[in-house]
Amino acid sequence: MNKVFFYLAIIGMTTVSCNNVQSYHEDDKEGLRIFLRQPSSDEDCKINATQVGMEINDTINWQHNEQWVEKIEGLVWNNELPKRLIAIEWPSGTLEGTLDARLWRDLEEIECSSNLFTAINVNENKKLKKINCSNNQLSALDLRSNTALEELWCEGNQLSSLNIQSNTLLSTISCINNQLTELDIHANTALRYLYCEFNQLTSLDVRYNTLLTSLYCYNNQLTELDVHENMALASLYCHFNRLKKLDVRMNTALEYLYCNDNQLSKLDVCEENVLKILKVYNNNFSLSDLFALKEIIALYEEPMGLQILPPLKVKINDVIDFSNQNKFNDTYTQFTITQNNNATSENDYNIYNGKITFYRLGNYTITMTNEAIAPSAYLPAKVIIEIEVEGL
Repeated sequence: MNKVFFYLAIIGMTTVSCNNVQSYHEDDKEGLRIFLRQPSSDEDCKINATQVGMEINDTINWQHNEQWVEKIEGLVWNNELPKRLIAIEWPSGTLEGTLDARLWRDLEEIECSSNLFTAINVNENKKLKKINCSNNQLSALDLRSNTALEELWCEGNQLSSLNIQSNTLLSTISCINNQLTELDIHANTALRYLYCEFNQLTSLDVRYNTLLTSLYCYNNQLTELDVHENMALASLYCHFNRLKKLDVRMNTALEYLYCNDNQLSKLDVCEENVLKILKVYNNNFSLSDLFALKEIIALYEEPMGLQILPPLKVKINDVIDFSNQNKFNDTYTQFTITQNNNATSENDYNIYNGKITFYRLGNYTITMTNEAIAPSAYLPAKVIIEIEVEGL
């Protein structure tokens, strides 16, 4: 009889012990509780918990059970016991407040884009490899402790600075549409993809990023861009800046070059290029510059578009020499001269072999076109220069 009682006692102890085993680590659960009890902006969802699959009643006794954890959508756990949280997938919602991930020590990925977060704390997440916090309301982002980080997506926030010097493993950075005035990436030597368009950058040093294959830096305020060291570069989108010259002769892998809407008067392209797309319109190229580009690239139908040369001031009877713009491949350039958008007469000027002399005072517009230079129905090659003619 004593043996029977002994075995029953052992079975009872085992049952109690199994019932007390926690499937999920207490730190992870506490971190979830802290976040989920924060107010939500959704009128029908009072707290963040109700935005991720829970109900208000699930929070009543959540200190003493784990059933509520299994209701939460978008969580990925490891296979250990107790389980640790390794990934969060909460995109496109109305979650708000602070996403404090410090208790989720094994976390490797955070996807929380398109929410209403005003702050994110990942200071203790040493294993974090990827974070996508795009399209929130962040004004600061501290990633100094996240040395394992490989992908950073933080576009569409209000960041005025971004310190990524400790994140030397980063291969992808997307910080589009913020308020950055500078971006130091000299320590990010593993970088392959950089998307930093729609900021306020006045300079960008990519000399140390020799693995870079895609560089999107358009819609900034760049006045120069040195890509000599970026020999793996396949895509360069640097349009809508203030560049005056661009040299891509070393970028023999370059396939896509968008440098339109700058102030370029010089573009050096390798003769052995593999360009598939070249956009150069709305710069300061002459017809001869455009013709030279056409001769060394295979994109014969690529539109060269409108070019605006710097304005000139001359005196009556001065000779303006455009003879080097007068003829290409036996095709003569058409010079159209107007004054205040009105046609001019033969008494206003004389033109011969591209040399123009004005006989009357005023402001004139010279438009040059030539069918030998990449004709295009919607963006024909056209060079315009404003001339102010003064008295003697």
